[in-house]
Amino acid sequence: MMFDVSKIVDAALNNPFTEDALALRFSERHAHDLRYVAIRNQWFQWNGVIWAPENTLLVFDLARASCRDDAVDYGNGKPPNKLYSS
Repeated sequence: MMFDVSKIVDAALNNPFTEDALALRFSERHAHDLRYVAIRNQWFQWNGVIWAPENTLLVFDLARASCRDDAVDYGNGKPPNKLYSS
């Protein structure tokens, strides 16, 4: 799956804290190591050999870390409070 970087740039320029912009950047960061399979309602992680089911809260933790990174990158010192909530 290829990501259109221009969509990420456009989302970041318009409002970097929309759910769409945050999700696009998260997807870009983890395009090579995480996949969500909707029909199974499950995340998978590439372990170097196979796509293995991810049964921990790793993706949740990575999403929160991604939001924190975006807050630093785009927040101008004061990101929206909702960015720090789950």
